[in-house]
Amino acid sequence: MDLFPIRDLRSKTARGLKESRSEITAEIEALEGKKNLSSTEERGLDNLRESLDFCSERLAKVGDGNLVFSSDDSNPLRNPGGIQVADEQTSDKFTTFTTCAGQKCYGVSGKQRFVDLPTYKRRDAGEFGRLLCAHATGRHDGVAPEALAALSTAGDAGTLQREGYWNPVLDIALNQIALSRSGMFTIDAPYGNIHIAKVASHPVMTTKLENESFAESDVTFSGIYLASKFIGCKITCPLEMFRAPNTEAMLPQIFGRAIAIGVDQAGLSSIPEPTKPGGLFSFDGIQNTDYTQTDISWSRLNAAYLEVRKRNYMPTYALMDVQQENVLGNQETANGEWKGAPPALRDLGLIGTQQMASDRFVVGDFSQFAQVLTDRITIKWSDEAGEAFERHQRVYKVYWAGNFASLQDDAFQFGTLGVV
Repeated sequence: MDLFPIRDLRSKTARGLKESRSEITAEIEALEGKKNLSSTEERGLDNLRESLDFCSERLAKVGDGNLVFSSDDSNPLRNPGGIQVADEQTSDKFTTFTTCAGQKCYGVSGKQRFVDLPTYKRRDAGEFGRLLCAHATGRHDGVAPEALAALSTAGDAGTLQREGYWNPVLDIALNQIALSRSGMFTIDAPYGNIHIAKVASHPVMTTKLENESFAESDVTFSGIYLASKFIGCKITCPLEMFRAPNTEAMLPQIFGRAIAIGVDQAGLSSIPEPTKPGGLFSFDGIQNTDYTQTDISWSRLNAAYLEVRKRNYMPTYALMDVQQENVLGNQETANGEWKGAPPALRDLGLIGTQQMASDRFVVGDFSQFAQVLTDRITIKWSDEAGEAFERHQRVYKVYWAGNFASLQDDAFQFGTLGVV
């Protein structure tokens, strides 16, 4: 166990950061005054210096009144070298990933929910809506003091700290995100940039005769380096809206829908850019088949399904543009009867999304695709941004940092339509 861990300072106010900086400085001076430091003490000195640097950087950014992110006490402050996932354990409610350094992060997939993660106190979507309405109108009846404390304010702008209020909104988003509905993992890993191990080639089992040796077979690993990229949007709301009786219930849906569209747009993108996350179609290792036809068909879908099966993966979903999904579902036989899925594809889920190019489709095992949130969701608000003050509006900026990873390229098969 590390006797000198990197300090978790994310939940500190400016005053707390200053106090921590003084304490850390004193500990550093005490260690530097010793002779013949042990390896543990030398490692501890490095950790203390890193914590001190964080205090100084954060104080320069947050000012005297703003709060900064809070994180699970078991989580480190940051890990500039990235992390590698060493183990994972799945429960009914969430999946726990343990890194090589013994750190923990949590992920959800399928019917698992963010509100069940142990990182924060459990909250409901109504509490999120009530908090925003109370803050916008100044009517705080029925809102817990700790909820109002999650808001940091500076004049006519401020920040809503996550503190679990975002979890039910994320769950609303996950129910609408096509990639999440197909089985994509969403991992809450606030460590900055992250490394994930990936199998480049699998070992091959062989038989042998008596007294002979087994044939050599190597497994090759490669690493995925996920640099954090920002995803976000701005939402403008008239202040009159916050006094309507249905606004509390409507606000989580508004933010959840915006997040869902943003994740699918980024996660299904095809061209990685320096400032944008790399989506599923940007991974060069995933094989593609070109078709001259412009419409999808069951036979083309079955061909992609078969290619994935040949590589020993079981496809779970096919994703395509909503118009292509409609074409597939409305195909008729010569007798005017509706065609159904062939027997081999009856267990394959179909999901159409507007965030996908109309000439692309993908079949695969989407448990081998992951979204990693490397910086937790932040909502900033302002009554003066743009023309908000003149128009009596409140502008929200919602953003987070993360990226996407194909854990096994062989688990997917692309199809491109209309190729001449």
